Amino acid sequence: MHKSDKVKDGMTENERRLRAIFNQTFDFISLMKPEASGQFVRYEVDIVGTGDRVAQLDFSIKPIKDEIGQVISLILEGRDITDQKIMAVDAHRLFNEQVFSLPRQFLKMGFDHMTQRHQTEQALHESEARFCATFEQAAVGIAHIALDGRWLRVNQKLCEILGYTHEELLKLTLQDIINADDLATDAVKIRQLLAGEIQTYSTEKRYIRQDKSSAWINLTMSLLREADWLHGNHEAKPNYFIAVMQDISQRKQAEFILQQRAEELTRLNTILAHTTNLLQKRNQELDQFVYVASHDLKAPLRAIASLSEWLEEDLKEQLPPDNQHQMRLLRGRVRRMEGLINGLLEYSRVGRSQTELFLVNVEALLREIIDSWELPSTFVIDIAPEMPTFITKKFPLQQVFANLMENAVKHHSRADGHLKISVQNQGKYYKFIVADDGPGISPEYQDKVFVIFQTLEARDRQENTGIGLAIVKKIVETEGGTITLESQPGIGSTFSFTWLKQLNE
Repeated sequence: MHKSDKVKDGMTENERRLRAIFNQTFDFISLMKPEASGQFVRYEVDIVGTGDRVAQLDFSIKPIKDEIGQVISLILEGRDITDQKIMAVDAHRLFNEQVFSLPRQFLKMGFDHMTQRHQTEQALHESEARFCATFEQAAVGIAHIALDGRWLRVNQKLCEILGYTHEELLKLTLQDIINADDLATDAVKIRQLLAGEIQTYSTEKRYIRQDKSSAWINLTMSLLREADWLHGNHEAKPNYFIAVMQDISQRKQAEFILQQRAEELTRLNTILAHTTNLLQKRNQELDQFVYVASHDLKAPLRAIASLSEWLEEDLKEQLPPDNQHQMRLLRGRVRRMEGLINGLLEYSRVGRSQTELFLVNVEALLREIIDSWELPSTFVIDIAPEMPTFITKKFPLQQVFANLMENAVKHHSRADGHLKISVQNQGKYYKFIVADDGPGISPEYQDKVFVIFQTLEARDRQENTGIGLAIVKKIVETEGGTITLESQPGIGSTFSFTWLKQLNE
């Protein structure tokens, strides 16, 4: 026994350590469940030997079982692995010394290479994640298509456009859903892509939905080429097609409707042009009628009037008073017919001829009209202050005022009548008001005064063609205004008409 071994209770220190190990092992086995007992046990343990040298043992316990599986004995085995442990520690220390003895730049290059590789892998991972998100969330249909037309990858938007599920679409080819009329054109474009003649192409075409309806698609197709670096082939070869598809069915429907409207407008324009030609022809005929009416009809009337005057002068001493009265009636009828013809000519010309624009002072215009008449000295015409001055068609406006004022004076029941002319500013319009204190017009006749040839008095009592107010109404409406009448019998009549401040030429 080595002097360093201490004897106590007849056992050395190492014997007591081994005994403790055995006792722990048996305690461990006795505590195990029956079905788990009898297992092979192995672990490493440190033993203090001679000179306090620590030895490392590879300790194992192998149970021996009988026919019914009961443990009947144990085989204990301990193997000294101290030298192996020392060699492993020395090898690890030697590796560290060799590595850290390398130049700093070599170590830095190694670490930089690993860092760069990690960053590259991270960037690729992030790029793939972004691509997947963009691919699936795009507002247009996107697909990867094999060179033979098989769908390799499609996003949800494309499935929605075509009405297929993801699984249904991947079982089809691009040719399966192309309209038959477009297959030949598609084949030409595909060959050009594969031959490198074009890099991409765009077109609008019809695709067949799952429900057999047609969907108009704006297609942009390109070809992805990749080189086979792994096998040393650096030439880029066709890999697959990338297709971007946008549903333009609604736009195509709108274009179809617009095309129909355009064709309809073209047809209507043709009809309108034909109608315009007819109107121009009718206007030419009307102009010819105006010439005939002004010359061939008025000339005989003037002759009749002159002959009646000559007869009355030659037979003045022989004609009884009744015959002289009849001659005067005859000349009155001739003048009425001439006035009727003149009125018809004026009415027919309204709106048919181009009228020049002038800077019109309305007050001066009204004074000019009044000065051209021979009014009774007792008849008063008041013109309200602040009459406008503006650019307009002078002669139509003059004709409207003249007819309204003449109508008020002619049909007034008294020689001391009163006529007032005023104006109101109504934004885009001036509202002119011509009010008299004459006999007025009964309500049942107020709608008839603007009708051509309508008169309120018998023509034997008052020479009147019944055209004047009809001409006024036509002129006012032709120039974009309106005219109204307010009247009470015994109080008077008020004619109001609107006139645009600025005419659209």
